[in-house]
Amino acid sequence: MATALETAPKKPAFTDRLQANGEDLIATGTLSATHLTGGVVKSLTDVAKLARTFNPLDPYNLTHPAQAYAQQQMALAGLTNLATHPEQLPRRSSAPAGRATPARPPGSSWGT
Repeated sequence: MATALETAPKKPAFTDRLQANGEDLIATGTLSATHLTGGVVKSLTDVAKLARTFNPLDPYNLTHPAQAYAQQQMALAGLTNLATHPEQLPRRSSAPAGRATPARPPGSSWGT
């Protein structure tokens, strides 16, 4: 045990540790900003998809009326379910990926 303690690296100076913590904070802030922006972009994309679903003049809806009707019914069912069970909103907005990237759910809520 004594030889292991002798060969172990020395504890870095306080200023070195403080500098390393500052560098980590900057890197984490940049990554969080990227994830926040990704959440905003994803939510705006989802809103555009929802708007296209209900647009009767959308080219896909004009050429595929049966699929368009089915998609509209599924979207309405989801919105109705959310309206009748609002307690599910926090669980749905923080998907399992949100646990790995904690800045994405707030970005998703800001975009809508």
